[in-house]
Amino acid sequence: MSKKILSLFVSLIILSTSALAGSEYEKVTQKLKELHSANPNVSELFVLGKNDQDQDIMGITIRLGGNERTTTNDALVVGTHHGNEKGSTDVALAFAENVLKRKTYRLKGKTLYVIPVLNISGYNVSERHEKNSKGEWLDANRDYPDPCRPRKESFELKSTAALKDFIEDHKKISTAITIHGYIGTLTFPWGTYTENTSSYDHAKFLKLAEEAAEMNDYQVGTHADVIYPAVGAFEDWTYWHYGIWALLVEVDYQYDRLKDAEAIEKFITYAPTRRSTRHSHKGPCKLVRGDNSRP
Repeated sequence: MSKKILSLFVSLIILSTSALAGSEYEKVTQKLKELHSANPNVSELFVLGKNDQDQDIMGITIRLGGNERTTTNDALVVGTHHGNEKGSTDVALAFAENVLKRKTYRLKGKTLYVIPVLNISGYNVSERHEKNSKGEWLDANRDYPDPCRPRKESFELKSTAALKDFIEDHKKISTAITIHGYIGTLTFPWGTYTENTSSYDHAKFLKLAEEAAEMNDYQVGTHADVIYPAVGAFEDWTYWHYGIWALLVEVDYQYDRLKDAEAIEKFITYAPTRRSTRHSHKGPCKLVRGDNSRP
């Protein structure tokens, strides 16, 4: 085979792979459109913003009840910070589908915002990281301010910056769930490098997580204790900065999408309808090897 023919053959493979990859997120947006079309009275589609490739990050709003609410009673569910954790997308869609199908009474009065895929570029090629405008691959769930590294660079991705703007514009959000994979855990702050992993709300977080875990039998606790510490995660930032009751769902390798969706629903149901007022970080923080920054 000549070099010219070989080069053409390789190019065709790349183009074919790219077309297939590009269709992956289109399947998600098509599912969102179908959910809205079947439930036009209680749902609407929205665009969170554009990512670094100028693609629209789509979500669905589900309204279950009246508009006369005085508490911060709404919930945000975000899937796929990491593009290779496609089970998180599946569970986010299952949650939206399940809620719309049953219109469960215990969620009445809440508005739910579901974003199945935050990291589109990674999702399309099953890559954990997300590509920024410079062509660099970054970890989206390390792109947030951190109580133990407040001066670290953050919001380098347009997707995470758009999520920040969304939260700041929707001040009635009191609960936030992010979905990952594949460990089988329900974890909450703190997840950063700290000597005291318990927040002021630790007892409440633990009770909520234990109640949610009745649906899928996952292990519960702080992220730092149950999984590993990490700097710049969404959950720590959302709780630390806003007092939002944040939960990280790590679906199991052999997950049950409906059980995981029901666990999310249960956490949202019983989470406080007002943001925490004692969400500061108690410290002390730990230094990471090779990191000379100070909290």
